[in-house]
Amino acid sequence: MATTATITPPPPNVSKFRFTIGGRLFEIENLDGEMNSLFRDLHIDHYGGPPCDRVRFREQALAFFDANQGRPQHDAHDRFFQNFYIIWSDFLEKQFYGRAAKLWESALDIAYDWEAANSAYEIHKGTPYYFWGVTCILNRQLDEALLLMHQALDEDKKTHGTETPPTPAYSFVTLDPTQKNQFFREKVIEISDFVRTLLDNYNSTRGGCLTFPQLQSRFLRQTNVQEVVFHFVYGVIRLKDLLDEIYPRMKHNVFSSLLEANALFDLCLAVDAFVKSKYSSPPARATFGTHLNFLSANREHGLPAPLSFVGGKVGQLRSAFTGDFAGTLQDLLLAHSTFRFSDRSTLQPIEKDFAIAYGVRNFAGHRIENQPIIYRNFEELSRRILNTLFFLVENCT
Repeated sequence: MATTATITPPPPNVSKFRFTIGGRLFEIENLDGEMNSLFRDLHIDHYGGPPCDRVRFREQALAFFDANQGRPQHDAHDRFFQNFYIIWSDFLEKQFYGRAAKLWESALDIAYDWEAANSAYEIHKGTPYYFWGVTCILNRQLDEALLLMHQALDEDKKTHGTETPPTPAYSFVTLDPTQKNQFFREKVIEISDFVRTLLDNYNSTRGGCLTFPQLQSRFLRQTNVQEVVFHFVYGVIRLKDLLDEIYPRMKHNVFSSLLEANALFDLCLAVDAFVKSKYSSPPARATFGTHLNFLSANREHGLPAPLSFVGGKVGQLRSAFTGDFAGTLQDLLLAHSTFRFSDRSTLQPIEKDFAIAYGVRNFAGHRIENQPIIYRNFEELSRRILNTLFFLVENCT
């Protein structure tokens, strides 16, 4: 592409700055003054022309933030960061994810330097954190991606003054595909469809009637359990990655057992934390076994009536798993389980799911041990554990 550029100055009060490179028209946010020319030079540099003066770019960027300090100035800050979008999207199209991430890191470094020199003020950095997070997801760096998405959300919370800001980051971490003004909506739809599939399995196998909109209103959008929601979303994204993105024949080994046990443990923790939110006065040390007793004994508070883990049954479950983890787990996975308590009573299907969650929670939380039953039944174990969370969301008021 030719590297010469022409500029079409915007009329007064027009928000876009336009220029052409080699006959191609570019349109970016109008920041006025030399900042416009420097962003043009940055694009010329990217498309093979003379290098942009990075020292001068940084100086003028700091001056731009000087002129747009205080609140509310997040719109000016967003427009500055939006001007990296074209270059970033070109990197994504070419799958140059490392360069794409470095672009946002460099842009943020300028903002960090300005904040260090102006401690009384902050720059709204939700936009670069969000797009950097998108980059990491596409590059399958899930932990870093979720950290960046939540960093973007924290920025958005401060800027909008609410725990539920109407921003792409909030839509992502709460799996809300209804918000159309989000760059990564297709990914949110993909993950939420994955959750819908798991929810459909719960409804069809456990007689549930929980819809995805109800899951959103009763759980995903509830600020009093926001930490639980975030952990759940992380867990299902990781689960989807393990199920869909990794070649199956790579997962029949010792490390697969350990890795997948850890993923199941994360799902159990989400169930664990959700139950804790239902206590009026949580005990100092509430175990998963404590939760089973609590859920079985507090039906008058709208808690699940079908659960009946009372009369020492939790202790019997613990003994069974301790004595033969794999055998007990395999039995509970069967449609016609032979598991019996000392009083000869059996478990209803949803009770078997809770028993599985209890056994996996204790095993994965306390032991590092190869258990082939984990990788041989990973998908089914995931569904069974998530059944318990869906059941609680549907039945706990």
